[in-house]
Amino acid sequence: MKKTVIVAILLLILFYVFYDVIALSLEDFILQHKDAFWAPAALYKLAGMSMFILKYDIALSSYSKAVDTFPLYSLSDEALYKIALIYERQHRWKDAVSCYRKFIAKYPKHEWAPEADEKIEKIEGIYLQ
Repeated sequence: MKKTVIVAILLLILFYVFYDVIALSLEDFILQHKDAFWAPAALYKLAGMSMFILKYDIALSSYSKAVDTFPLYSLSDEALYKIALIYERQHRWKDAVSCYRKFIAKYPKHEWAPEADEKIEKIEGIYLQ
């Protein structure tokens, strides 16, 4: 049992250490096959997983490429919002505000639009005075 746990932990550590290389290779592969039916979902999943494990630079890259490459995909709205969240977590305040504004302009009736507006007010009130 102990050996299994140790091996599992070591594998997770290796995965995390080499995640950037793996993720960027996957991103390139997906974009090379952007006409495939599975490509939009795969790129959004990669971005989501990267964000989940706090690899924000990879998530930002994947979400940005997803929005640019697949703007009509059903999760484009969510991706644009998450790009703004990443900017916010990286303390890139001007980029976050700009992206939240873009989100509101593009999806004014989205359920997250009021929250995006509140975030803009908060960021401008605290960090961009």
